[in-house]
Amino acid sequence: MQEFFDYQNFTEVPPEITEKKSIRRLAKTTGLALCGLFAIMFFWSLAFVRIMVVLGFNPKAALWFLNEPVIMQTLQILISGIMLFVPFVLAVKFSNLKVRNLVMLKKPPNIKTTVLLTIMGLAFCQIVNIATNIGAGVFQMFGITFPDPQIELPKGVFGIIVMLFSTAFFPAFFEEFVMRGLLLGLLKQKGNAFAVICSALVFGFMHANAQQIVFAFFVGIILGFLTVKTESIWPAVAVHFLNNLISVIFSYLNITKINSDIISLVYVILFATILLFGVLCTIKISKQDSNFFTLHHQSEFTTQKKVCWFVTSPIIIISFVVSLLLAFFAR
Repeated sequence: MQEFFDYQNFTEVPPEITEKKSIRRLAKTTGLALCGLFAIMFFWSLAFVRIMVVLGFNPKAALWFLNEPVIMQTLQILISGIMLFVPFVLAVKFSNLKVRNLVMLKKPPNIKTTVLLTIMGLAFCQIVNIATNIGAGVFQMFGITFPDPQIELPKGVFGIIVMLFSTAFFPAFFEEFVMRGLLLGLLKQKGNAFAVICSALVFGFMHANAQQIVFAFFVGIILGFLTVKTESIWPAVAVHFLNNLISVIFSYLNITKINSDIISLVYVILFATILLFGVLCTIKISKQDSNFFTLHHQSEFTTQKKVCWFVTSPIIIISFVVSLLLAFFAR
């Protein structure tokens, strides 16, 4: 009898192997969803032209629709929703999980702290934006340039409204619902730090643009942190929206007759103001709780090890390589 129990203990699967397999399953789900997103991103324009031809439009007319700013931005709203929602919602469903159990849609418990965190998060986004632009400038000095796709801005009041919805409102909600809602909620079972880092990586590579990959990764870190600390996606939605709103406002200011030096001065003043309030909010939060900026780790396996298991999953590697290839061929 003793020999039997010894044999049972000998054949027991080590906890590390079990944990690694569990994380690899999460990575497989995530990677497949990301590849699905890229597939929709790559084929949607071809499908659009084909549909327009079937409806009686010639290819030239179909391409004109794609180049019309208002129509393009309107389509972006629809396509963004499809690209993000469909692959990740299907991935969650195939994992036998319920969307409502993953996405933290409730109101944050402490509104005062949430406001402080939102201001801090917006300041962090502006710092990352400046840092990535400086980094891109340094690379440019050595002849390495990154694609910066310039879209024609829709004109008129209606065009501005469409631009606000397509660039500020809808991306803020859609991307946060999927990245800090579905994905972070899915990964959170393996620890907050693990979920924040891995969801930020996916958020970065999702953009398939060399400069935006870096920017979105660091922004994803702060947005994920806000989400796990407030137990709600709404602060992340607010920061995402305000960050994109600032970008839209200055995009339109740059095509006005206002002197560029004045626009630059306004941006510097705005940046300095956001940064000042961001620092003050960070100090205020730190005084309230010196351990607030720590993501507690309750696992026998380190976050570094779990992240390593995640990013070395074959499907994650493939999806990240596809993202880099899309970024390279966009140059």
